[in-house]
Amino acid sequence: METQLLEDLGKISIDENDVHLEKSLEKFLDASSDNQSSSSVDLKDKFIDILMKRNTPKIVLLVVKCIAEITKNADQRMKFSNSDILEKLMEMLDTALNKRDIELTSQLCRALGNIFYSNDDSRNIIFHHDGGQILTKLFDVNNNEIKSPEELQTFSKVRSGVMSNYLLGNEELSQRAIELKIVEKIKSRIDDALHPFNDSILEHLLPLLSILTEQVSDLIFDSDILARIVKIFKSSMNSDVVESCLELFHCQAENDEIKLLLAKEGICEHIFESLEKYKSLIGNVEARSLVKLSCDLIVMILTGDEAMRYLDQTPLLSLIQKWLDSPDEYLMTTSVLALGNFARTDNHCIKMVDDKIMLKLMDILKKNIQPDADARLQHALLSAIRNLVIPKQNKDAIIDSGLVEIITPMLDFQQQPPVVFKVIGTLRMLIDGQDALALKMLNNSELIGKLVEWARKTPDMVGVNSEASRLMAWLIKNGYRSRDKGIDSEPLKAFINVDGSVDVLVKMLSSAHVVMQNEAVIALTIIALLIQNHQGLTKLLTDANIAGSLADFIGRISETERITNEILDNLSTLIIVLKKSDEMRKYLNDKQIDEKSIPRMRELATL
Repeated sequence: METQLLEDLGKISIDENDVHLEKSLEKFLDASSDNQSSSSVDLKDKFIDILMKRNTPKIVLLVVKCIAEITKNADQRMKFSNSDILEKLMEMLDTALNKRDIELTSQLCRALGNIFYSNDDSRNIIFHHDGGQILTKLFDVNNNEIKSPEELQTFSKVRSGVMSNYLLGNEELSQRAIELKIVEKIKSRIDDALHPFNDSILEHLLPLLSILTEQVSDLIFDSDILARIVKIFKSSMNSDVVESCLELFHCQAENDEIKLLLAKEGICEHIFESLEKYKSLIGNVEARSLVKLSCDLIVMILTGDEAMRYLDQTPLLSLIQKWLDSPDEYLMTTSVLALGNFARTDNHCIKMVDDKIMLKLMDILKKNIQPDADARLQHALLSAIRNLVIPKQNKDAIIDSGLVEIITPMLDFQQQPPVVFKVIGTLRMLIDGQDALALKMLNNSELIGKLVEWARKTPDMVGVNSEASRLMAWLIKNGYRSRDKGIDSEPLKAFINVDGSVDVLVKMLSSAHVVMQNEAVIALTIIALLIQNHQGLTKLLTDANIAGSLADFIGRISETERITNEILDNLSTLIIVLKKSDEMRKYLNDKQIDEKSIPRMRELATL
């Protein structure tokens, strides 16, 4: 039926009287509620003709309404992506705006908004005619200039709609709109909606700011507009408005200065209080996106150093700890992530251990140790715990609380390399300076076997290979940091008896990272020094092609900017110690590996 109506419209004579023309247009509009306009009928020329030759206000309004209805159809949109019709519509919009003809302006916004929707051709035509100047003028209309609340609501919706469809997905158009002061104009309209507070107007204005922020990467709003958004966020009961505010905060808080500003505005505390107030509702499906956006914003703000220092002087830390006991896993995870961000300084880490927060984190980890537990929560826990084990004075208490026994089973998480990466990194930080623990772990053949497996796993995932290799080297370095003559070499023997352990250390010599090369040199030197007479050590080293790895290391020294005299001295020591074994000396000499080449390399070293 609608196709027939469109065809009938196409047959209308431009010379018909106003009454007949109006009836034809109204008949089409009355029947066009299903938005399924036929794509086969092209009416743009007919409508241009009418708009050019018939200037009766009612007919003009009806034609624009018809265009708005027809262009809901994607194919019709393309037919109207034509300079003639678009220029005419923009000219009419400019005139209607100047006259403050809100009804016609609203219908023109509908028509243009539908034409712009997912239609780069039409938007480019407008851009090249600098139509953005006219579109931004829409935001010069203040609320007081509109007669009724209903008309204001409609106008606010279509004004933002046409601008959104025009800007969306095009950085160049957004950049031009910013040059035309669109942000300042939106700020003025926000002020209108704040006095008195009008959620329904704000609901349409805020998404425009989000579009601009997402498309113009370096766009940072001034403190005035952010203060307004904060006020809206704290005052609105409209979930769509609150969500828009949160999305804006997320985009803007990529900047550390904005993190600090939001911290000072009390955003984190407001979120906490709101979620506590409405905690009976946060399980609601519709509320989950708001809960997640809110929680993620707290964590994001805390990643800023200045913001974290500021919030340290507020009650936030004590408040956020309460969520460690929350039955809601997302709130619990947020608490852990927030605590982990506070634990970026030794003072905070020490206090958290003294205050038994560490024990609470470990208790949560015990309950989430399974491979199918929430990986995000596991990550958060391991990240926080890793920070807490760094200060020297925390280590004994944490070791005594059984951390190693809790997290080492997680090395079996074959499908969770990122979690394993965190586990290994935490263990590496924990054993730093802890010789007794390092020796105990060296003696654990099952543990070393798992580390060898991860160090050799291909393809490497998220750096687990390197982290596992480094932990093995650190165990040796820290286990034998003492120079006591009565040192026990049995843990070291247990280590090298694990298949592949020596091979992993030898392969570290060929690492692209100087720090790993040096760690391997130190570990291999300790092995060669303390158990040089161990039956089978020479075979392990030669099977691992230590000569090839040393040759590769030496050959790349002149190309390595970060090489130091300390590393060269360590390398020289390793070769000297290896040569104390008759078998190794012959093997290395045959491969032309000689510590005497080290002094020549020293001249190329960076100091």
